[in-house]
Amino acid sequence: MATSADRAFDLLDEIAARSAPAGLMELATAAGLDKSTASRLLAMLCGRGLVARDPETRRYEPGPALLLLATRVLDNSPLRATAHSHLQRLRDASGETVTLQLRVGLQRVCVDGADSSQPVRRVAHIGEANPLYVGVTGKVITAFLPPEQVASVLADGASAGRDMSRLPRELELIRRRGYHASIGDKGVGIAGISAPVRTSRDVIAGLTVSGPHDRWTIQRMEEFAPTLLAAARDVSTALGGR
Repeated sequence: MATSADRAFDLLDEIAARSAPAGLMELATAAGLDKSTASRLLAMLCGRGLVARDPETRRYEPGPALLLLATRVLDNSPLRATAHSHLQRLRDASGETVTLQLRVGLQRVCVDGADSSQPVRRVAHIGEANPLYVGVTGKVITAFLPPEQVASVLADGASAGRDMSRLPRELELIRRRGYHASIGDKGVGIAGISAPVRTSRDVIAGLTVSGPHDRWTIQRMEEFAPTLLAAARDVSTALGGR
């Protein structure tokens, strides 16, 4: 049975995942709560500063305490501190945008980035979350997870209405190569190459270089693969991985 804390976190997840403030009934419906329960929990979250409510529109959005908490987590992250200089070097070497994306359950979250200086470029959005079955980063992380966790990713994609029939074969190819390069995997015109970052126990993140497909071609990505793999290995070794 869900506790009050579970329901409060469900509401917080809904608010944090939205690109615009949301109203009470919208949030209650999305979280599967009745109006009075949602109202009570939102008042508690507002009281802690985790959620903010606009007095005029009466809509809810992430509060300052949540933003402060997220900032502290990122600032104190050993992964981010270890990888940041590598992101900058990869950006300078490739001329393209580099991101570090942390695995969080069945999702990956962008926790750091180094943007390309070119006028047309892929932009790193810190805090952006995507499911693991989407994009080169998600797939490279999934490929090196234990079988039961791969099954969970496949089930998550199937429940979202995605065709997962080709993914197992794609994951096997990624395991053999050690990285994944693709065009249009995440969006039209976007090309990316990603390599896994590991600890001694598991793959925890993906290190990805991405840009416009007409400049960041498959040939250029393949040529850059050894450099990316070396950086991913360096970060992994620093974190106690292999």
